[in-house]
Amino acid sequence: LTPEQETSGLRALFDRTHPDDLALVRSQIDKVLENNGQASFQHRIIRPNGEQRIVHAREEMILDPCGEPTRMMGTIQDVTRRHLYIEALTEREGRIRAIVENVIDAIITIDEEGLIETFNPAAERIFGYNADQIIGLNISMLIPSPHRERHDSYIQGYLETGQSKIIDVGRDVEGVRKDGTTVPVHLAVSSIRMADGVRFVGVLRDI
Repeated sequence: LTPEQETSGLRALFDRTHPDDLALVRSQIDKVLENNGQASFQHRIIRPNGEQRIVHAREEMILDPCGEPTRMMGTIQDVTRRHLYIEALTEREGRIRAIVENVIDAIITIDEEGLIETFNPAAERIFGYNADQIIGLNISMLIPSPHRERHDSYIQGYLETGQSKIIDVGRDVEGVRKDGTTVPVHLAVSSIRMADGVRFVGVLRDI
């Protein structure tokens, strides 16, 4: 619409608001009117051609020198593309999470300090720990001696030199279960460089 086509006032805003979001918009506007304050919220609008868009609205009451409200001023930003991108990203993350949680192999990720960040259901079955019991602890608790005591130095050496005997190489090793027994596993470790540092991903299969 051009400025000449659009009518002024709240009625114009309400007319362009999606019916399912009208109550939300009205409640936010009421807050501004009642408190002479501000509001920031998202809602859907409908263009004259029927197209729906998602907008982020900011509304503010303008007061005169005596503190009396004179008008409401606001901005409306079209955030449809960003909203759809976030939806798609969330759906993609959900699919990846579903895959990780349902594969037969254990998948464990750790940070540069050796602290466990993810521990999928297959890892829970192999080692006997629930994820919430072990996330945040050092991966060395799943490694038998003497490698347990050396593991942190292995990580540090890789971070300093970029060289490791186990990165990107599959090998048979032993792990330590929650009850203290050992379990033979095939282990493959890869490293991923991220914005906040390196992550190590271990894929293990009970053999």
